[in-house]
Amino acid sequence: MAVDTSSNALSGFLNFSTVVLKVPTITYFPNNLYLDDLMVLRGTADPAFDVELNITNIQTGGVIIDHVSTNSDGRFTYVPENKMSVGIYSIIAHATTASGISSDYMAPIQVINKEYELNFYINILSNYILLLIPVVSLLALFIIILIFGTHKIKKLRLLLNKKLKETENLVSKNFEILDEDAEKEIAIFKKIRAAKVLDKDEQTFLLKFKKDINEAEKFIQKELREIESINDKQ
Repeated sequence: MAVDTSSNALSGFLNFSTVVLKVPTITYFPNNLYLDDLMVLRGTADPAFDVELNITNIQTGGVIIDHVSTNSDGRFTYVPENKMSVGIYSIIAHATTASGISSDYMAPIQVINKEYELNFYINILSNYILLLIPVVSLLALFIIILIFGTHKIKKLRLLLNKKLKETENLVSKNFEILDEDAEKEIAIFKKIRAAKVLDKDEQTFLLKFKKDINEAEKFIQKELREIESINDKQ
């Protein structure tokens, strides 16, 4: 109604109505997904409206914004183009008109996308294996060194024992020869003391006896050096 200064009035009438947009409702969503599954969502809103979906990975903070249209019955089905990565997702949605009018956001829903249990245990086992490999390698190397060292020491001991036994036998034989030569030498010295002339064989024997003593001395020194060398290696 409009009134001028002279109190003249003019009135008119206009009818209008307000429309509240329906908040989208997700009627189906998977509580748990596995890595190779697609996340399918079904819901309702006003017919022939655009529904905007906000899908947030709670763990990483990554956000996916996607749109889907309702049919003439107000129903919609959403299937993402790509598979979701592992994580916990919070999903909200609101409807919009072509003129840009929006509804309120729906209450968030939560979807968990996880690995297959077998893959989960394999990953855990792989992590433990990666930690154990250096430890097992060092332990194996230590065992190999220990076995090799023990074998080497045992082999050297056997070699030393064998060498000692051979040396003992050879030294014993040399002393037996020297004993025999000593008896002959004693007989020759008795003859010398009796002022008897030595024959050619007796003179040859004296030279041979001296040579046998020198060779026995060299042999014993050689064997002792070999034994000392084996001990140094051990």
